[in-house]
Amino acid sequence: MELVLEILPWTWFLGCIITWRIGKYILVEGMGIRSAEFIMLILYTTSIVLSLVFPTWGNHVVTAVLCLWLVVQFFCHWYYTLFGATEQKIKGYKGVDCLRVIATPCMEF
Repeated sequence: MELVLEILPWTWFLGCIITWRIGKYILVEGMGIRSAEFIMLILYTTSIVLSLVFPTWGNHVVTAVLCLWLVVQFFCHWYYTLFGATEQKIKGYKGVDCLRVIATPCMEF
């Protein structure tokens, strides 16, 4: 059961590397192997292997890697959700054909 729960975040990291599409709409634009997401996938994979080989301290490594991921997620994504994005960040998405699930005023270009 524990390994199944560890595979869920692993698939999440993998999903950030691969581009996912439905028809002409991009759901997630994968960042590829030259990205921070790929480094996170490698770190997490290594931590899972360490937890399987050395369970006493390997689980602490998994926890540390996931805490690092949470901090990075906050400053890369959640910060903008909670406190708003700058005009420059919003203009960076102008012209990108995005599928909008929820339209918000800050998303209008």
